Amino acid sequence: MQNMTKTIGNKIPGFLEAKTYIDLLKAFPPRSISSEAELDQVQNIIDFFLDKPSRTENEREYIHLLGLLVQEYEEKHHRIADPSISDILVNLIEEHQVSFSDLSDIFESESGFNAVLAGEQDLNLKQIHKLAKIFHVSPTIFMIRPVTRKKSLRGCLKNYAQPNLIADEQDIWPAIVGGSDEYC
Repeated sequence: MQNMTKTIGNKIPGFLEAKTYIDLLKAFPPRSISSEAELDQVQNIIDFFLDKPSRTENEREYIHLLGLLVQEYEEKHHRIADPSISDILVNLIEEHQVSFSDLSDIFESESGFNAVLAGEQDLNLKQIHKLAKIFHVSPTIFMIRPVTRKKSLRGCLKNYAQPNLIADEQDIWPAIVGGSDEYC
């Protein structure tokens, strides 16, 4: 990697001498990435800085800016789909070597279990809570959308709870995470 680091620094005039943020911007002006070749170039520049034993604040800000450009390009061109509930459940079952008999108290029947795996049936809150306990994961992993903001909690819960239970999210969420069966 050191050879690549020297090569990148030597290929871009003024790059090795850049002392200020403006110098870095002049040496390799950031712009939207539009091809795989440009993506590789930007990633090599990021690697150039990450290979250094230490970085200045200006270099860290520059890396952050380039990272945002890489993220934007990859979201458009290399988007990885969010896994389905079925994908998550199958992965956890395989990882923990669990069989249907280990989950039989969660699902009323094997056909109900298969319907969840096929994506034909949603999990209810009680099932989510029990699965989270068995697999030692957060209950949010089984929600349709990841809960990253309070606003999205309502969207997740509306598929599993009665509308009157969604009225006060602050009361419901601790009950779900804390294991209370009050809302399940």
